[in-house]
Amino acid sequence: RVVVHARRPHDLPVRAVGQLLMTPRPRPRRFRDDAEGGAILIIATLILVTMIALCGFAVDFTRWSREGSQMQRAADAASLAGAVYMPDDFSGATTAALAVAKKNGYENGVNSTSISVARGVRSNQVKVTIRRTLTNLFGVVVGAKKTTIAKDSLSEYQRAVNMGSPSNQFGNNPEA
Repeated sequence: RVVVHARRPHDLPVRAVGQLLMTPRPRPRRFRDDAEGGAILIIATLILVTMIALCGFAVDFTRWSREGSQMQRAADAASLAGAVYMPDDFSGATTAALAVAKKNGYENGVNSTSISVARGVRSNQVKVTIRRTLTNLFGVVVGAKKTTIAKDSLSEYQRAVNMGSPSNQFGNNPEA
């Protein structure tokens, strides 16, 4: 049982026998200064902004990687299609390469795409380069509005190699 007195008589001790007088209890001591009360809010905000920026970069990077893989496959297919016309018919190689690139979704001059077909170092090689400019989804926030991705492929045509003996017989016949 707790008895609260408005004033404690001076002749009674703080704790009387059988009774507990209510005295104000000291507040627990804080370990931080009151001036640092909002620091956690600032730190949490900075961490949140950083995490959102990193997630946005991850989305853009994944899109670049996916588009780059598709472009590389299209460049490989186009250069292989054009290589069979080399070295005799470079215009046929260019036409075939551009047609295959278009079948794979990349047409010269459409959707910020440029495709170049060139001869390689050797006369039987053809090099196809596909270049596309993408608009970033989240990079716009930090000022990176566009990203250009370029992929190229070099293919070479090897003529048929004669195998075996030119004569119509089995093995080597030194007498014939």
